[in-house]
Amino acid sequence: MSKIKDLLVELQRQEKDLEQLNLSDSVENPEARLGQLEFYKAQIKLYNNLREGIQLNLEQETNKLAAAIPKDDRIVEMLSQVNEINGKLDKMYEINNCSICETSCDPSGNHCLVSLRCGHLFGRHCILSALRQVYRCPICLRGALPSHVRKIYGLNSFPF
Repeated sequence: MSKIKDLLVELQRQEKDLEQLNLSDSVENPEARLGQLEFYKAQIKLYNNLREGIQLNLEQETNKLAAAIPKDDRIVEMLSQVNEINGKLDKMYEINNCSICETSCDPSGNHCLVSLRCGHLFGRHCILSALRQVYRCPICLRGALPSHVRKIYGLNSFPF
């Protein structure tokens, strides 16, 4: 672990050194300017090669570290990461929220989940109010009438 820290410190030091290289605009002679540019190009190439070496060493050290962690611990860590990702995906696929006000729809209330012919989902109260003002879907702007509103049944049977 200390070797990884040392490599990271070395990488940061080299980045600071590279930042300190600044091209001077005071050189007026084209040959001198070209020489200065060649020097800076060589310095940047050197820093780039050193950086690639450090990154390769970092990769090797992290692979060694990963191999040193017992498989059980890695499995537990991966399982927690998978669970976290699944939780985020579940939130992405929540279909029981109104697309207008983004509140949860109540299956039996005035704000139950409904759809228009275009397939977009809304709370009944919000979409009926919107359709009274403009006869269009608020999302895709396709023509819609209050008679096109259809209640969505069976939310508990969806696999989401």
